[in-house]
Order: sequence, then C-alpha cells, then structure tokens
Amino acid sequence: MSRTMQLAVGATKVSASSRDDYSGGVSANPQRRGTWFSAPGTAAPRTKVEQYWAARALVAETFLSARDRHQDELAEMRRKEEQKHEVSLRLPTPLSMNDADQYKREIGIILHANDQRQKRLERLMVSSNHSDDC
Repeated sequence: MSRTMQLAVGATKVSASSRDDYSGGVSANPQRRGTWFSAPGTAAPRTKVEQYWAARALVAETFLSARDRHQDELAEMRRKEEQKHEVSLRLPTPLSMNDADQYKREIGIILHANDQRQKRLERLMVSSNHSDDC
C-alpha cells in the first residue's frame, strides 16, 4: 500500500470526527479556521477512495508549494548575484589630471623596463645561436 493510501486510510477516524467540527459550512475548529483547507462539511472526503485522492492532492500541493518557494529563493539569489556582478563591472570615477599624469609616468617606466628586458633576451638568443654555430 502506498504512503498516500496509508494517510488516506488513517484519516478515516479524523475525517469522521472533523465532520462534527463543521458548523454552517465553516470550520469551527480554531486551529483550522481561516486556513486554505477550511471547507464545508459536505466537501470532506467520506469514502476511502475520496480520502485517497484527497491525500494525493494534499501531497501534490505540498510538493508544489515547496517547489515554488525554492524557485523564489533561487530567483532572489540570482538577482542578488547579478547585482553584485553589476557593481563590480562599474567603471571607476574619472581620473584627475594629476592621477592621469602619474599613471602615464608609471606605464612609461614599465614599458622602458620591458624594452630593456626584451633587448637582453634578444642578445642572449643571438649569442647562444652564434656559439652553437661554432
């Protein structure tokens, strides 16, 4: 017997007592009043087959609501990550003339050092090729 059928069969006792809780089509039980499952007494499943399908519907709705909550949480996380990504991609504030000149000088120094290194490497390669030929 499936878990859903076990729940439905087990609900037989609860179903019989819950019919007494209904008054005028509205749940008189304070724990059930105002909830989405409040229903008039005529809507309560009475046969085992009705209880089975009612239990299956309840399980399906529970899974569906959990899935919806999970999808909402994922969407919220995705939105937050996109906001973080957008913030990190923003361009810095424009540089002042002093900062721009400083950066130009630093870049010039780095380029000069790179050119010197490249020349040394070229000399090394030329000298190693020349010694291999001899």
